[in-house]
Amino acid sequence: MANKPKQKFEIVGDEIVVRYKLAPYLSKSEKSYVIGTSHGRDTFPWEGKNVHINFNAYVMKEEWEGK
Repeated sequence: MANKPKQKFEIVGDEIVVRYKLAPYLSKSEKSYVIGTSHGRDTFPWEGKNVHINFNAYVMKEEWEGK
């Protein structure tokens, strides 16, 4: 039986849990390394409504490169 893919979004109690793969790359501005992003708006259903999420997780270039 194939594994069921994990949902990106989950409501746990009073929290929204968001799961994305870590995929580091240098940002377009070259000021930081993006380690996770929604690449714009992502949407999931909740209580009959569409919930929209945007996010970027990043590390400043100087810290990433240890300068």
